[in-house]
Amino acid sequence: MQDLQREVDLVPFIGGSQTDIAAALRLAYQSVYRLPNGDRAAIPNIAILLVAGRVTDRLTETLAEVVEAKLKNIRVFTIGVGSSVNPEELRQIASSPRDVFLVRAATELASNVGSALRRACDVKPGKNRSICNLFVNVPVHQM
Repeated sequence: MQDLQREVDLVPFIGGSQTDIAAALRLAYQSVYRLPNGDRAAIPNIAILLVAGRVTDRLTETLAEVVEAKLKNIRVFTIGVGSSVNPEELRQIASSPRDVFLVRAATELASNVGSALRRACDVKPGKNRSICNLFVNVPVHQM
């Protein structure tokens, strides 16, 4: 999990005032979750979207990308950070109402990402549990 945290820390912040969830989902199903890029057929694909703003300006496009991601069996989680997020938009984007998390501040993210991972691994008994255990049994302070 420390490797994951290190990689996340290396992602540059591009800046801006809009949250382009449509582009993030498109990237996930067009590039990330593809066999040539390391996708594994036996492992569930999940996308955890951290959202700190509203997506209202392009909500129609975003919802179209949500449908496409779900058709490609990507389970979408949303974690809204701060007071400017719209919980209803997050519910529309997530795969289910159970896949929505709201936090007041970034300091609460670690426990919520862990909760999202545990929920993502809530699959049929015996299926993919060993892979999920690699991630969800890591103490929160290491995330």
